[in-house]
Amino acid sequence: MAKILFVPTNSREITQFGLIKPELEAMKHEITAIALDRGRALDKSREPLEALLQEKGFSYRPINDYRTYSLLNIISQENPDIIVTDWSGFTPNALIYAANYSGIPCLQINDGITSDYFAVKKIPSLGQSFYRLVRRAFRLLFFKANPRPLLYLTVTLASICRPWQFVRKMTAEMLKSTYPISSYTEGLNIAVISPFARNAHISMGAP
Repeated sequence: MAKILFVPTNSREITQFGLIKPELEAMKHEITAIALDRGRALDKSREPLEALLQEKGFSYRPINDYRTYSLLNIISQENPDIIVTDWSGFTPNALIYAANYSGIPCLQINDGITSDYFAVKKIPSLGQSFYRLVRRAFRLLFFKANPRPLLYLTVTLASICRPWQFVRKMTAEMLKSTYPISSYTEGLNIAVISPFARNAHISMGAP
């Protein structure tokens, strides 16, 4: 029996993983989900991802309940055999880095990519990236953006990297966050459903 830690970044992933959940549970695998913080501090109702996790019958825990910004601590608490997540966003990327450091495999299940995103990626210039980062900083300062994802990434990388590695990875992640389409995070394994999807991911930098 394996323990699977499922950390979805959107509702599509929950619906998709829900299709294979009964088979995994029939094989006695334990599935635990983490509901990411969606940044609606003023909204007292359930977050959309939490509502869908509940609807699909997942046993889940909101990430805020762990009371830590280190994803390494969360992995240590859950002690999974494998993590299923995506590469989109600071929090999932922090999770992937922490999992790699802990020797736990990470998997993204491709859900049917239908276009080669590299053709529309158009990596911005350094000037454009700098402008987008400054704009994001002002949104954080004026409480118009959720600071938690950046905190998860910063604290997690600081706990697993040497100072020079920390600066390099943080710089790379900040630049990647300005791209119109998410970029591959080292250490993530991707299961694809077709040669087209495989080639599309390769064009986006996935090994």
